[in-house]
Amino acid sequence: MNTIRDALSQQKRVTEIFDDQSDDYAQGYIGKSSQSHSFNMRKKRIYSMLDGIEGSKSLDIGCGPGIMAEYFLNRGSEYYGVDISERMIAESQKLYGDKPSAKFSVGRIENLEYPDETFDVISCMGVVEYIDDDNVALKELSRVVKRGGTVIISLPNVYSPYRIWDKRIFTTVKHIIGKIFNIKITPSINHREYREKVYRNLMESYGLMVEDVVYYNFKIILPPLDRYFPKITVAVSRYLERFCRGRLRWLATGLIMESKKV
Repeated sequence: MNTIRDALSQQKRVTEIFDDQSDDYAQGYIGKSSQSHSFNMRKKRIYSMLDGIEGSKSLDIGCGPGIMAEYFLNRGSEYYGVDISERMIAESQKLYGDKPSAKFSVGRIENLEYPDETFDVISCMGVVEYIDDDNVALKELSRVVKRGGTVIISLPNVYSPYRIWDKRIFTTVKHIIGKIFNIKITPSINHREYREKVYRNLMESYGLMVEDVVYYNFKIILPPLDRYFPKITVAVSRYLERFCRGRLRWLATGLIMESKKV
């Protein structure tokens, strides 16, 4: 019972956070901050994976305010954007609601309201780390993508030094200081990280055969220094991006998997 309650609480918290960010979420892609670098590198890597892939119907899960919409529409795709946040969908419709080929709806990755084998391409950015059951999500993705279709998923990297420091040390220190000085610390939502091999095996168990894996955002300047020195943080990350498929890829904060349904 507690597990169900915790899952529902997580869902509510995630929805509330993205609702609150809906007005200015797109601004996160603009500027020279470490966050904008991360967002844009993820988008750049996904664009590279999509280059040359044909498909008339595209599903973008966790579409936010239509971040990927223009790219898919310019490719001549019939674009479907889904997000857990009603306000994000409202922002998407403001920008692209007049496009006949763009359709937006509120929904969850665990329960997609589309017939079997509907889509040629599915992209899923910044979503799976917040859900309760990866098996349910992958089963749904495999169901709605066509045979031979492409599924691209971004994942936080469990081995990232930045993530390890931020989650296990820096966050703990913040809460200790907050208690000592009676400072209210906003609780963060549960955010999972992944191992490439484990998630690859899970995807392939649902018929989504992984064809490419690329890492991104080599943020190794640890918090809070990354906030005080954003230019250095981004410069180092840009330099290390050359190792996105090399031996040093484990330094990156995230990875992206491209798969095809067999």
